[in-house]
Amino acid sequence: MSTQFFSNLSRNYIEILKDSEYYDVTIEVGEDPNNNNDGVLSHTKLPNILPETFQIVLKYIYGGILSLDEENTPDILKVLVAADELILHELVDYLQTYLIENKADWLEKHFELIHRTSFQSNNLLELQKFCTEFMAKSPDKIFESLDFTSLPEKSLVSLLKRDDLRMKEIEVWEHVLKWGLAQNPTLTPDPVTCTDDDFKTMENSLQYCLPLIRFYSLSSKDFLGKVRPYKKLLKHQLYEDLLGYYLDLESKPSNNFLPPRNGKFDSKIVNLNIISQISKWIDKVDSNSKFVHTRELYLPYELKLLLRGSRDGFTPNKFHSLCDDKPKTVTFIKVKGTDEILGGYNPIIWETSNNWGETKDSFVFSFKYKNGLFKDGILSNVKEINRALCYGQSFGPSFGNGDLILFGDNNTGDYNEIYCEQESYEKKIRDAEELHPPVKIICVTLYNHFIIYIWRRSKCKNIPSAYEYFMSPISIFTTSFDKKNNNDGVLSYTKLPNILPGIFQIVLKYIYGGILSLDEENTSDILKVLIAADELILHNFESEPINNFLSPRNVKFDSKIINLNIISLISKWVDKVEVKSGFACRNCRKEYEFKLLLRGRRDGFTPDKFHSLCDNKPKTVTFIKVKGTNEILGGYNPLIWETSKSYGETKDSFIFSFKYKNGLFKDGILSNVKGINCALCDGQSYGPSFGNGDLILYGVNQTSDYNRIYCKQISYEKKIRDAEDKFLIDDYEVFQIIKL
Repeated sequence: MSTQFFSNLSRNYIEILKDSEYYDVTIEVGEDPNNNNDGVLSHTKLPNILPETFQIVLKYIYGGILSLDEENTPDILKVLVAADELILHELVDYLQTYLIENKADWLEKHFELIHRTSFQSNNLLELQKFCTEFMAKSPDKIFESLDFTSLPEKSLVSLLKRDDLRMKEIEVWEHVLKWGLAQNPTLTPDPVTCTDDDFKTMENSLQYCLPLIRFYSLSSKDFLGKVRPYKKLLKHQLYEDLLGYYLDLESKPSNNFLPPRNGKFDSKIVNLNIISQISKWIDKVDSNSKFVHTRELYLPYELKLLLRGSRDGFTPNKFHSLCDDKPKTVTFIKVKGTDEILGGYNPIIWETSNNWGETKDSFVFSFKYKNGLFKDGILSNVKEINRALCYGQSFGPSFGNGDLILFGDNNTGDYNEIYCEQESYEKKIRDAEELHPPVKIICVTLYNHFIIYIWRRSKCKNIPSAYEYFMSPISIFTTSFDKKNNNDGVLSYTKLPNILPGIFQIVLKYIYGGILSLDEENTSDILKVLIAADELILHNFESEPINNFLSPRNVKFDSKIINLNIISLISKWVDKVEVKSGFACRNCRKEYEFKLLLRGRRDGFTPDKFHSLCDNKPKTVTFIKVKGTNEILGGYNPLIWETSKSYGETKDSFIFSFKYKNGLFKDGILSNVKGINCALCDGQSYGPSFGNGDLILYGVNQTSDYNRIYCKQISYEKKIRDAEDKFLIDDYEVFQIIKL
């Protein structure tokens, strides 16, 4: 491909170039051309430009044409050098950009040549910038392959100015000293034997380098052993400031100090000391290690800003659009009107599912900022790993079952619930639990009565979403009211004569504590509680299975797909207990422990992972969440899973399906095996599969994800899904059930 340049060349003179009959200027290129210059008005020698290189330049000069397709990279570099010597700025700029964008690998491989060439000119600024960035990014490669002491001062200064130079500052200092000594070979390298004149000579050589050393980023040990012997190179006041800084742990750097080299870092809330501390906590660097006492910052990470509230907004929707599916994030929160900084570290990802995020490596923290220093740091590691992170469309970056929560009533509104309540993490990170008023008071009219309702938070520990919200009345007076009651001073008065006091006490415990205990209540009282909840419009009370608020005793259970009602129903089907209506009975059976063996989102969706975790374990139940629908499918295997290419024979297996809607599982289908010789489908490429096609999870090979998942009624009594075509799964879980 040829490139044409006519922006700075008014006409195409290529035809004149081809005409050799008349000329009044000769330019000698090469070292010793043998030309006759008689009659020539102007004669110029350019011994550094080869004839073939000059021909390429001449085509550009006369025709604005530059063809690089047939030229190798070294020749293109020669054209660039020639263009620079001839002061052809347009061509110089073009060729620099061309080399950087198209030949970067070659430039890096021949770095020494490129570096030397670029810094011999004042015009090759883009190549100089390329070289400096490469040196900052890969200093070890450069210092191993290049004689560092031969660097031009201009190049060294450019490198020292870089905030993203990936070297320890003590190594930078040592290289600068080495470079300075190389410029003065008569000086002794031992500072003890150096005279004042020697130090003065060295200081003059390093006058543009010394101000660029980040002396406040050194450890106390390095300052004492490697900087103090050269104190005569430093300005007196700088040395005194450094001495005070390293001797007094409470002291601050001087006002004109250079911050540590930190890669890319952009924060209006915290400084590098906090970043260093967070990095230590992430890498589990001992807080009692040398870093606490040496002042050396620990900065192994680049921090890439994803979101800033004052710039991007304070809505859950904006948070999820910018931060979801990005692993290893740190959140910093500045508390309004205080000196507090709160935050947390999430080693996995954020998502909008109404689930908990599971991890053992997350933590929350707090600091106080005063007089330019961050103090009183508190680290609180997760203790309930099953509730480490709080997901949901209406949540911002939220940790634990209340430990650090940012919540908005809707996705697009600003957060209006922000608080800390120590629950799932080891320590309290804030004395006051509320950061923002946790309640909103609204007025409604119900049954022609004026009632004040208050939105309150209720911890529901056994439902996937960390916090459910409901309306609870502030002023309600129930039963046994007569006209003699004195209501002076009551802002709102409502009669609910249909609710007994004892029943209302049960409801109040639910309203204020999220607690519902029915073990000692008879069925008729439970029915009265249900009617009272309906009258008080406590929707969650009605829609969620009652045992979701207080788990039955002796039931060990961990699922992100189904709830205890399903577990109860599966247990009945396993034991062949007659069930007239799958969800009519609220009393969970307590016959089995459900031990989680595999979760797809945690362990993967491959046959190999399934067999490694679930083979040779009798009595397993599989639950499958169908992607993009409200369907839950599954099956029970009373035998074991194995990798042999055969069918498992049993008369006790079954498959099933449910539909989940408005908080309830409905439309349960039980399908018992009829072809007992083909009850189970075993094989290396199969996941938990039932029948000759009744419920199949298959992968092309053992290590790839399932790519054929379908249901076709063949070996079992009933069809558990209307569509027989292939479908995708959002998640699946396999449990081993153990008799209690």
